Amino acid sequence: MAILINSSLKNKLAEAKYVAKKAVEELEKKLAESKRKTEEAEKQAKAAEKLKQKQQENGERIARQKLAEERAERERVRNAEYESMKAARERDEENIKKKSNKLRKFAMAYDYA
Repeated sequence: MAILINSSLKNKLAEAKYVAKKAVEELEKKLAESKRKTEEAEKQAKAAEKLKQKQQENGERIARQKLAEERAERERVRNAEYESMKAARERDEENIKKKSNKLRKFAMAYDYA
């Protein structure tokens, strides 16, 4: 009978070891899955951070580009205004020369008369 009890205890001990081994394997699987998910979440967080940084850099680049375009447009307007004023001044100078020549001719004609 002692052999039967001893054999029964050995079977129960073997069964307990098997159940414990299976439980450890299951916990290891869960731990590995948890690590994998954590690493995946970290990769996604890094990717999101890179994307955010890239979008911010693009936004800054676009803002600088808009400022440069606005500056160039103001410069074009200023140059156009300058050219317009220059052309008006040249026309005025031509008109003054024509009028002064007419007056000079009139004065000369008056002196001879």
